[in-house]
Amino acid sequence: MDANTGNYSSSLLVFMQMDGVISKIFPTFSIEKNLHFCGVKLRDPSTVLLAGNGGTSEFGHQYLLKWETGEFKKIAGGKIANCHDMMWAYDGDATWQPGSSSEGTIELRNASTGRKISVTKLEPYAKDVNHAQPIEQDSVVIASSRLTNAVIKANVNAGEVKWVAGGEYGEFEMHTLKGETKAAGENMFVGQHNAEYFGENEYMMFDNNYKTGNTSRLLIVKIDVDNMRMTELWEYINAPYPWGYTPYFGDNDRLPTGNLLGCFWPYKLSGKEYEEVDYEARAIEIVRDTKETAWKMDVYGRNSCSEHVCTRQSAEGWKMYSIERFYVAPLVYNVTCATDDATNAIFFNTINNFKQNDQYEGTYKLKNDDGSLVVEGDFNYLAHWRSTPVSFQFDSTENDSNEYVLSVKNQWGDETPHSVTC
Repeated sequence: MDANTGNYSSSLLVFMQMDGVISKIFPTFSIEKNLHFCGVKLRDPSTVLLAGNGGTSEFGHQYLLKWETGEFKKIAGGKIANCHDMMWAYDGDATWQPGSSSEGTIELRNASTGRKISVTKLEPYAKDVNHAQPIEQDSVVIASSRLTNAVIKANVNAGEVKWVAGGEYGEFEMHTLKGETKAAGENMFVGQHNAEYFGENEYMMFDNNYKTGNTSRLLIVKIDVDNMRMTELWEYINAPYPWGYTPYFGDNDRLPTGNLLGCFWPYKLSGKEYEEVDYEARAIEIVRDTKETAWKMDVYGRNSCSEHVCTRQSAEGWKMYSIERFYVAPLVYNVTCATDDATNAIFFNTINNFKQNDQYEGTYKLKNDDGSLVVEGDFNYLAHWRSTPVSFQFDSTENDSNEYVLSVKNQWGDETPHSVTC
């Protein structure tokens, strides 16, 4: 962002490997004037769904990107829409995304024409929805409402709100990590971004703590609907206030390892005492149990600071709205074989290339070391990037060796082989 104009002067969409090698980088202003992307989601392993923002309007065009070849395709009939989030529908040629910021709507749109198929109104419970997550085969949406400090679950088929967690309209008693109890209607998080359900009643978010005088944080809460309770389970604070404060943007996702992947940017820098806060944006992976840093990437720009506190005028410099991790093939691990006479049992765990909100089909094949097929079958990947346990039995023959190759394939044909001995 340019400090003199308050407008964005450059924007990059970056695909980077874990070791820092940049696979692809796309200057988004070369695609469309003043274009940058807020919502970034995988449509499939080679295609990314992008929600564009024209300048600082928070509305723009949507694109599909073949990220390996750099082919951008404008979709939705060229109509503009809310840029904060965008997800492909469970079935059919359609996308989910926030709609009107003031009315707190969630829209299902035809991906080819941009026609609104349905609109779910969440007012007065929601305003400025910055994350809209369809689950349960698109019958339910989890919404992150920034201006009402709430996470909302809504039945989109019935058009009704099921519950509200946090904020003025919140229904749950709240328990903090400090041992405090807050009544329904109070705030547990303020101005949060990208609150998302990751299974097992856990919701991950970036809690900006907007204008509270407190530092921002990666936050995990558990929502117990039966007992009408929301409980803070975990937080990570990068730096004390004011250096750890990010007034807007930010992300916090659960990875297959259970680690947390987040991004944020410091509104104030430091050249004394907290000298490490001299970057303009940071992406970080944190081990949940120990809060150790597993991986980190810092982005530096023209800002510098030699004082104890330096404010970024008009928040100039580089920022990140969100971050996603994905793999080029399914993860396969914990592969073991148990043998009982002539019967063998294979056990393994698998996780798909990227996070998905519903179960999707996968297949496996077990072959001898000469390539001959022993057995094949199918299973369903669990939703929300949770580890999927799979097991099967087979009878060995005198022609079989005790060395096999297990191959696991997802719905797109991406395949991961793994050797196993019985």
